[in-house]
Amino acid sequence: MSFLQAQMIIEGTITDGSGFPASNALVTIGNAEAEADFDGYYNIEITEADTENGQVNLSAMGIDGSEATDTFAFENGVTVTKDYELGAIVLQQVVAIGYGTVQKDDLTGAVDLITEEDFNKGPVVSAQQLIQGKAAGVQVTSGGGGPGEGQSIRIRGIGSLSLNAEPLIVIDGVPVSESGVGGSRNILNSINPNDIASISVLKDASATAIYGSRGGNGVIIIETKKGKSGALKYQLSSQISYSEVKDYIDVLSGDQLRDLIGQVGTDAQLASLGTANTDWQKEIYKNAFSIDNNLSVMGGAYGVPFRASVGYAKNEGILRTDEMDRYTGALSLTPKLFDDNLKIELNAKGSYIENQFADRGAIGQAVSFDPTRPIRNADGSFWNWTYDNSNTLLSSVVNTNPLSLLEYKDNTAEVRRLISNAKFDYSLPFVEGLSAVVNLGYDVTNSHGRVRNSDLFPSPDVNWAGDFSKYSEARINKLLDAYFAYDKDFGENNNLQFTTGYSYQNFYGRNTNYYIRYSDMNENPERTVPWQSNLQSFFGRAIIDINNKYMLTATLRADASSKLNPDDRWGYFPSVSVAWNLDEENIFADIPWLNTLKLRAGYGSVGNVNGLQDYKFLLSYTRNTDGAYYQFGDTFFSTIRPNVYNPNLKWEISNTANIALDYGLFNNRLNGYIDFYIRKSKDLIAPTVIDVFTNFGNIVDTNFGDMENKGVEFSLNYDLIKAEEFDWSIAYNINYNDNEITKLNTPTETGGISGGTGNNIQSQQEGYAANSFYVYQQLYDENGMTIDNAVVDRNGDGVINNSDRYLTKSPFADVTMGINTNMRYKNFDFSLASRASLGNYVYNNTVSANSYLGRLFENGISRNVHADILNTNFSAMTEPVLMSDYYLEDASFYKIDNITIGYSLPEQLFNNLDMRIFGSVNNVATITDYSGLDPEVFGGIDNNFYPRPRVWSFGVNINF
Repeated sequence: MSFLQAQMIIEGTITDGSGFPASNALVTIGNAEAEADFDGYYNIEITEADTENGQVNLSAMGIDGSEATDTFAFENGVTVTKDYELGAIVLQQVVAIGYGTVQKDDLTGAVDLITEEDFNKGPVVSAQQLIQGKAAGVQVTSGGGGPGEGQSIRIRGIGSLSLNAEPLIVIDGVPVSESGVGGSRNILNSINPNDIASISVLKDASATAIYGSRGGNGVIIIETKKGKSGALKYQLSSQISYSEVKDYIDVLSGDQLRDLIGQVGTDAQLASLGTANTDWQKEIYKNAFSIDNNLSVMGGAYGVPFRASVGYAKNEGILRTDEMDRYTGALSLTPKLFDDNLKIELNAKGSYIENQFADRGAIGQAVSFDPTRPIRNADGSFWNWTYDNSNTLLSSVVNTNPLSLLEYKDNTAEVRRLISNAKFDYSLPFVEGLSAVVNLGYDVTNSHGRVRNSDLFPSPDVNWAGDFSKYSEARINKLLDAYFAYDKDFGENNNLQFTTGYSYQNFYGRNTNYYIRYSDMNENPERTVPWQSNLQSFFGRAIIDINNKYMLTATLRADASSKLNPDDRWGYFPSVSVAWNLDEENIFADIPWLNTLKLRAGYGSVGNVNGLQDYKFLLSYTRNTDGAYYQFGDTFFSTIRPNVYNPNLKWEISNTANIALDYGLFNNRLNGYIDFYIRKSKDLIAPTVIDVFTNFGNIVDTNFGDMENKGVEFSLNYDLIKAEEFDWSIAYNINYNDNEITKLNTPTETGGISGGTGNNIQSQQEGYAANSFYVYQQLYDENGMTIDNAVVDRNGDGVINNSDRYLTKSPFADVTMGINTNMRYKNFDFSLASRASLGNYVYNNTVSANSYLGRLFENGISRNVHADILNTNFSAMTEPVLMSDYYLEDASFYKIDNITIGYSLPEQLFNNLDMRIFGSVNNVATITDYSGLDPEVFGGIDNNFYPRPRVWSFGVNINF
C-alpha cells in the first residue's frame, strides 16, 4: 500500500457466542479482507476507497456462518481497536441433492455431507480417498498400493450380481461415465483433490431416485471450489512423500529351500540348486518418492468471481518402473448479470496424466522364483531358465526372473481429460421464485498407450525378436439438462420447492488396437471399434416444508436407455420421503440441551443397467481372431460368428425403504443419526443355462435374480472440548449390512483363482450372500494338523467331488466402522483417521497355489514355496487341496489410516500470510488375524496383491 494514500488500521479480537476465539473468522471492509488467527486476533488495513462516503462498513463472518457488523467513521492515519462477538445466527450447511440444493436440516433422505475440513489428510491422489471411513455404509477399497490405484466404492452393500455396482459420480452437475479408458488407473485421477470443496453421498432411493437408473447403487456428488468476490487470495501447498514397503510374503529363503529339498527331495534335485540367497521380493520393490504441488488464486476480476488452480503430482510406485505423473488445471467463473437475476456458473477441469505401468506379473514371480539362483549371469544378463547359451526360455517354464519382466517391458500411456459445464440459472420476472435452468456438460477423455517387449524379454519362442502393440481410446460424454425450479416461502415458516425438467446424455467411444511381432513380422492391422449409447429422461421433484416441522419430498423420474429393446426401454422410478422435526414440538421445546430431533422415513425405486454391454438385445456378429482363418484350396477365408443375445433384457430394479432419527444435543456439539434400511433388488441380470439350439450358446444373461440388503447405520460427531486454547472432536460411524440372494434359478461359480485351469472359489446361489466362498471342508488329525488330500465327504456317497463343496462366509464385511479424531492446542493440530471391518473373509490364493511339495520341482525346475508348507506338508495340488477351507481366513481388521501433526506459524511472523507446516504418515498400523500381506482385499481373493506402502509425508500450506 502506498504511503501517499490515506489509510487506517483496525485491529482487535473476535470471539464466538460462547466467548471462545473465533479463529479463521473473515473480516471484510470494502475490498479489504483479513482472517482472524487461532487467538481470534485480526488486523486489517484500509484506505478511503474501501469506505462509503467516509463510513467504514465492517463485517466479521465466522466459519459457521455467524456474523457481526459495525459501522463507524474513517479516520486517516490512526489505529483503532474493535472487538466483536459473533451473533448466534448460524447458516445451515447446504447439501447438493441433484438438480438443486437443500439445507442440511431440511433433508428427508439419507445423505451424508463431507466437507473439506472433514476430508482425510495425507497424500491423497484420487477423490475417493477423501471420504474413506467418513460415512456410515460407504466402503472405499483400493485395488492395491500402486500410484493412483483404482478404487471400488460400495454403498449399503452390493447391488448387482453381474453389472456395475459402483455409485454414480456427479462432478459439478455432470454425471460421468462409470468406466475409464485404456491406459488409465482410476477414473477420478483426473480430478485434483485440492480442487474439491465437498462431497455429498446419496444413499437411499428417496435421495437417489432423481437420478433414476444411474442412481441404483447410490450417488456421489462432488462440488469443486468456486470463486468469491473481493481481493485476490492465493493458496500454495507443497508436499513430499516417502513410501516404503511395509511387509513381504512369507516365502522360504535360499537356505530354507535347500534344507527342505534335502529332507524331501532327491540327491540330484539338491545338487541342482544354486548357492545364492536371493530375496526376490526385496529386489522388485523399492522405496519411492512423490511430490504434490498446487497453486490456486480466487477473488474478483472485472466484477466476476473466479477461482483458478494448477497442480503437479509425481507419484512413484514401490514396484520398480511403476510411476504416474499428473498435471491438472481448473477454472471456475461465477458471474451474475441483470441485477443478479441471471446466475452463470462456468467450470472447466483439465488433466494430463503420464502412466508407466510395471509388469505386475513380477509380484507373483518374486514369490515363486528359485531364491538359490543369482539375479544376473556372469555376462550381466538376467538369470533365467533357458536353453544352453541362448535367451530362449524352456518351453515348459512359466517361472521367470521377475526383474527381467520389469526391465525388459516398457508399458506407457498418456491420458487427457476435460470435464466442463456451463450452467445458466435465470430468475423469471413474471413469477416470483421461478427460475429456468440450463446445464450443458462436456466430458471428453482420450488415451494413447503402447507396450514394447524387448528382444531380451524372456520368451519360449526360439525366434523371439520382441513385439510391439499400441492402442488409443476416446470417450465423449455430452449432457443437456433443462429444468424449471420453483422456490417460494409462504408465511414465516412454510416453503415449497418444485423442480421439473428434461435430461439427455450421450456416450460415444472408440478404441483402436495394433500389434506386430518382429520375429516373423506377423502384424494385426490397426482396427477401430466405435460404440455409442444414450439416456433420455424426464424428472420432477416437490419439496414441501410446513412450519419448519413437517417436510415431504416426492420424486419421479422416467429413463429411456438405448441399451434395452424399445419395448422395455422406459423405466419409471418414483420415491417419497417425509420428515418430522420433533424438536419443534412443544413437548421438546423446553429441553435446553436438545437442539435437533428429526424423524425421517422414505421409500423409493431406482433402476440399473450400468455396465451392461450395448445392444445385447440385438443379434450381433464377431469377426474371427486375427491369424485364424479357414483354408479352402490355396485361399484363406475369414469368418464371422453370431453372439449370444437376449431381446427380453430389462431394467434391474431396486426398492429401498428406510426410517431414521437425526439428533443434536448440547448446542449440536453432539450430533448424528441412526438409520434402518432395507433394499430389495429384483430382475437382476445373471447368467442362466438355457436349452441347446435355442440361442447361439447355452448360457445367456437374463433377468432372473433377486437380492436383499438390510442393515442399520449409526453416526456420532462430538466436540468433546471447545476451549480458547484447546479443541478436541471425535467422529464415529458404524454400519451393519446383511446381504442375501433371495432368488436365482441357476447357481453360478465366480471368483477365478490361480492353480489348475478354470477353477473358481466363489459361487452365487440362492439363500446365500453374493460371492460366497465355495470350498471343501478340510480334515485334521487329533493334533489339529491338516491331513494331506483329505476333506469331508459331505454327501456321504464315498466319492470326493464337486458335490462335496459347501458355501460359507462372504468377502464383504458384516460390520464396518470409521473412527476419526481431531485436536488443536494453540497453534498445533493433530488428526487421526482409522477404520474397522468385521466379518469379511479372504481366500489366500497366494498360499494355496504355492504351498505343496510337488511345487518344488514342478515341470522339472526348482521353485520357491510359501513357508506355510512347513505347517501342512501337502504333497500335491489336487482340487480338494486347492479349494480347501483351510485357506479361507477371517480377515477382520482395524486400520489406522493416517496420523497428521501440524503447526500454524504465528501471523505476527509474516504480514498478511498464513503458513502451516505438517507431517503425516499413511497406512500406520493394521491389527488383524489374517496371515497374508493385507486383510483388505476387494472381492476376497488374495493373489499377486500389490502391497500398500507406508507413506511418510511432509508439507506446507500457505495462504496469502
